[in-house]
Amino acid sequence: MRRAFLAAAILACLAMRGVAQGAEARNEWKPVRPRATAVLEALTTDDGEVATTTGGDTVSGAGGPPTLSVGMSKVFYMRNGDMFEGSVQAISDDGVVTLETSDGVLYIPAGQFLKETARVTKNTGTQYRGEILSEDAVGFALRTNYGEIVVSKTDIQSMSRYLGEKQIARREERRRFFQGDETLTHLFLDPTAFGLEERTFYVTGISLGFGFTNNFMLMSRMFDSVNGDINLGPQFTLLKRRRGSSEIAVAIGGRLYTTHDMRQEYSRYGHFIDYNGAKVDDLDRDDRMRDVEEHLVDASKRANEEVFGEVYSVMSWRGGLRDGRGKWGLHLGAKTNSLAWQERPALKAGSEWRSFKPYRVWLALDYDMSKRVKFLTEIFADNGWRWRNFETVVDDYFADDTPGVLDFTEGTYRPVDIDLGFLIAPTDTLRIGAHFQDPYITFYWKFAQF
Repeated sequence: MRRAFLAAAILACLAMRGVAQGAEARNEWKPVRPRATAVLEALTTDDGEVATTTGGDTVSGAGGPPTLSVGMSKVFYMRNGDMFEGSVQAISDDGVVTLETSDGVLYIPAGQFLKETARVTKNTGTQYRGEILSEDAVGFALRTNYGEIVVSKTDIQSMSRYLGEKQIARREERRRFFQGDETLTHLFLDPTAFGLEERTFYVTGISLGFGFTNNFMLMSRMFDSVNGDINLGPQFTLLKRRRGSSEIAVAIGGRLYTTHDMRQEYSRYGHFIDYNGAKVDDLDRDDRMRDVEEHLVDASKRANEEVFGEVYSVMSWRGGLRDGRGKWGLHLGAKTNSLAWQERPALKAGSEWRSFKPYRVWLALDYDMSKRVKFLTEIFADNGWRWRNFETVVDDYFADDTPGVLDFTEGTYRPVDIDLGFLIAPTDTLRIGAHFQDPYITFYWKFAQF
């Protein structure tokens, strides 16, 4: 229990730090828009020079020259091929722009700036084309022919950028490092409220799934189905809200097995069987089901194949870090299964079930350490959880009579435990994770717009 309390304290500290950072990030996201009274057209002379405004704080162009104003912050492109990321601090009367970058302050004639435009297609199908006025870690401010708009990067399906009429020879990532390359649908063995996006295919060493809409996905443990236990796991998103760089979602879901070997579940909760007044909790033998089977009146597989189900609810939140370089998320969920209301099997004389209701409650955190690496940690309470070492898990997955299925039927009972690990994205579709609890190694592929 001391370990659990320590883990909870660590999670609480990380959560409070992240909330503070996320709040600041939300307050900071105010894409700069040029003031309506300060947006004046510059005139291009016959020799290509740009005439400047007398106000000294705005230079803009009709056609080729770009709009420049004090406070603009983005990547600026020069006619000689140079590229600078910074913000405009001042514009002198003679058209010299003071540009502050991370490496120092530059003084650049306004005529050296190239106009940058973008063609944006949002997830909804809406399309915009306009000049990029400002850009930050969360969104763009664009000037279109009909007014100025702000587009959140999380809403972008595709984007092309142009310098003049020439397209920039690079791909604008839909989610740059500030977003992280992955929005988790599961953290270790537990789901988050962020389901698969529409028409996204997902496959792991255990499960596969498909996002039918942005609010509904369907999963299945494929090896269980191959072994005759056909199952489906739907998840419905009840609430999804996005504000600035943060988003929150609430989902419900479950899993239904048609011909489930209930001996697995009876073994998982075998510590709730008493034999002549003594608690049965010795499931570390070579035969993982023997202890429970010794107490069942009929221990055959056929007699213990039944419909079995799980239901859960989960709430997830993600927000930007203070510097915009990454996000972090919190996930709180609870789960139970049909043993809470199903009739339990008859036991032999001298054995009896103690009263219990199956449950699992978890609090998890994910944190973007870099563009392709996430740190993950979770604390959970589960009255059917058993700790198993790596060798036992490998044997369970590969060497027993149900390959590809984790039976969870042996190990040391731990009602409260903690897990932590990392998730790496070596490619745009493959994810590989390692952590310190069953199943130790995870991997999956996710194909968007399958």
